[in-house]
Amino acid sequence: MLFKGEHGFLPEFMEETAMSIITISKGSEPEGKIVAQQVAERLGYRCIDPEVIEEAAKRFHISEGKLTQVLEETPGIWERLIRSRRNYLIFIQAAMCEMACGDNMVYHGSGGQQLLGGVPHVLKVRIIVPIERRIEWLVAQQGLTPEEAAKQVHAKDAEKTQRLRYLYDIDWNDPGLYDMVINLDRISISSAVGAILRGVSFPEFKKTSESQRIIDDLALVSLVKATLAANERTNKALVEIVAQSGTVAVSGAVFSEASKAEVLEVIRQVEGVVAVEDLLEIVIPTGDFMG
Repeated sequence: MLFKGEHGFLPEFMEETAMSIITISKGSEPEGKIVAQQVAERLGYRCIDPEVIEEAAKRFHISEGKLTQVLEETPGIWERLIRSRRNYLIFIQAAMCEMACGDNMVYHGSGGQQLLGGVPHVLKVRIIVPIERRIEWLVAQQGLTPEEAAKQVHAKDAEKTQRLRYLYDIDWNDPGLYDMVINLDRISISSAVGAILRGVSFPEFKKTSESQRIIDDLALVSLVKATLAANERTNKALVEIVAQSGTVAVSGAVFSEASKAEVLEVIRQVEGVVAVEDLLEIVIPTGDFMG
């Protein structure tokens, strides 16, 4: 049976589906994006990818080009030795969490399942496109020979595997990272959309008061980390942040009483922080803390 929703007729099982988040991991070929857009349209959800980058750049005054570079390019050897790249990733997560707190969104892009890790009402999907189809698409779109297209496909796969391993310490090909893996070899885009709609209707992916608390806490942790990383006075502090219902516990190492006071001051000014638990330790800087 079908019912008439805001965006057309949907299966009856979708009538009770609400307040969910879907992340879709995909390659650069267009099929994954099309699946995400159609799922979002059918549900009346927001479809998000570049908006996350733009929001992060706006909120933390970071170059949008630099953020795109962080997400799309493999780190060079020197970048692996500094913390800046992971700081930029913190900005992305903070913007992502802020959007996710409103639920009803489909995110298609790299690492979405990691950015919202631990949030129960997130349906994590991986879309696989057969390599032959990816080669055919490059030949048609860019005028490459099949050999050139195949070389480019393999190079992109290797680069993305390396980049995501660096950023998130994961192998993005591991099916255990996802709740649903859809291979478009034998499954059409329409059927893939239907499978995701069915999946998001499962009780495991419906928001509860506990899952809302989890995402609220994650959002506050991300915002505190991003605020510290964006502030020149605190971006070198080696701290860990834990939040629960507005109370933020900060632990780790700072180099002086003044540095400790600055960290605590910045955290207290973050919107949503109602109390701060100070677990910081003062240490004498050594070579291990430099760079």
